[in-house]
Order: sequence, then C-alpha cells, then structure tokens
Amino acid sequence: MRPTRNTHNDTLLGDLKSRFPGNYQLKKHGKSFNFAQYFIPKSEAKAIQSLYEICRLIDNIADCTASSREQRLHKLTMIEQTITQHNHASQITIDGEHTIKTKSLHVLLQGARHDVTVNQLESMNDLIEYCYQVAGTVGLMMCDLMQIHSRQARLHAVDLGIAMQLTNIARDVWQDRLLGRVYLPKTLMGTCNIEQINNPSDALSQQINTAIEQLLQQSQQFYCSGFIGLRYIPKKYRYAIYVAAKLYQAISPEITKSERYCRPEKAFVSLPKKCLIATQCYVRYISATCNPESCLQPQDHALFRNLAFFESCI
Repeated sequence: MRPTRNTHNDTLLGDLKSRFPGNYQLKKHGKSFNFAQYFIPKSEAKAIQSLYEICRLIDNIADCTASSREQRLHKLTMIEQTITQHNHASQITIDGEHTIKTKSLHVLLQGARHDVTVNQLESMNDLIEYCYQVAGTVGLMMCDLMQIHSRQARLHAVDLGIAMQLTNIARDVWQDRLLGRVYLPKTLMGTCNIEQINNPSDALSQQINTAIEQLLQQSQQFYCSGFIGLRYIPKKYRYAIYVAAKLYQAISPEITKSERYCRPEKAFVSLPKKCLIATQCYVRYISATCNPESCLQPQDHALFRNLAFFESCI
C-alpha cells in the first residue's frame, strides 16, 4: 500500500504555487465568477477556485511583460513538466480530492504558448480554435469537477467557454495591443500591426469597430448553445453557472456603449447591475429550472462544428 502523503506540493495547485508564487485568487482577478460562486455550496466552490487559480497562474505567466518571450516560454515548459509529473492514468489531482483530465491542461498550455508567440490570427477558424484552447478547455475541466461525462453536455460547455472568450477579446482590444497582440482575425479586418492600432486611421477605426461587433454577434451563437447545456449541469452548480454566463454576456452592451477599442479601462458590469441580473436569472430559473433561457439550437455552421478539434476534444 502506498503511504499517504500530506504535503502541500502533492497537489498540482500546491506544486505550481510553490514554484510560481503570486496571488491568483478568484476574488482578485475574476469578479464575475467570484460573484457567481457565492451561489455554490462552499465545499463545492473550493474545487472551482482551485481550478481558476491554476488557469490564472498560466495566464499570468503568458501575459507577463516583465519577462522576455523566451523566459515566458521556458516557464510554460516548466508548468507542462509539472503537469506531467502529477499525471496519473490521464488524470490530475488539483487540490487534494478533485481531479481533471490531463489533456485539457495540455491544450490550455498550447493556447498560452500561442499568446506568447503569435501577433495576429489569420481567420475566424483560427480564432475559434484559440478560444477553445484557452477557454473551451476550462469548460471541459469544469465538467470533470462536476462529474459530467455526456458528450453533448461537454460540447455545450466548450461552447460556453468560447462565448466568454470571444467577449474577452472584443472587450480587450486596447489591453491586448499593449501586450503586442491582435486577436481580431485578418479575414475580418485585414492585416494590421500594433503601431497601426496605436494610431489608427479613420478607416481602420471603423474596421476595428466592425470586427468587434462581428465577434460579439458570433459570441451570442455560442452563448445560446451554452445555455441549452444548463440542463446537464447538477442542480447544486446550475444556477451559479447560469448567473456567471449571463454576467459575462452582459459585458457585450457595455463594450458597444462608446468607442470600442481605444479606452484604457475595460468594460464591466457594475455590482448593482450584477445583483439585478442575478435576480432576473433567479426568476427565470425557478420557472424553468432545466431551461431558463429559451434558445433554439444554433446551426452547426454557426458553431464552427466543421473544425476538427471538436471531435477530439471531448
């Protein structure tokens, strides 16, 4: 019998935080998710917080402008090696009792490396695949924590992650250019570099705004599919995830209130509005617990189901 070990570094989160110390907590970095997690029992919320901290740690390393590209890639390789060390039968224990599939973390790291090395994406296909890497995988890992194994349920979880990431990209054009990145694909706005975004012509400004609007419209297709998937989520998590998704969806109109890309502050949903949205969600939820949003299933082409990764990701 293997001896029981109780050291903090026996878990993936503990090991990563000992190697890369910092504040990765949900309440500091994920305000919408932090608000929604209060609707989950504390015993269950701990696993979600642990998963968030792992994802945030990886994201912070990829985004660290104080480190060179080579240093960031080296740190991501160190994280991958740590993940491999903790892998057991394609599963990883993240915080002592909760496990996730190892594959999703490796794909998340692919997306983080993309953040470090690529300046502008070529097409919407490339953008959707990137969104899957950095956010759809989070939906899959959430399914692991909630013991959701249905293929259809996991597809909806991927869709919700993609929807949220599209919202992030539409919101963060200004912040991303500070990191040397352009996520708006060339097929939507043509080839464009950071210098052009810093001082855009009138024509480029219009192209950027149009591209942002198209991303927000596309995100609605993925939100719709994500909401359809709520029926598969255990009740103890369902309302909280519904609220989190609606809070993120509510960022879209905040983005379009004024100039989309040229303001240093991020669009956000205020606390009073969060409370209002949570109340509206509750009214819908108690009247239709399994399907609080009346959505028609989007067509496959609207969800980019032609992309090969959808078949292999589940």
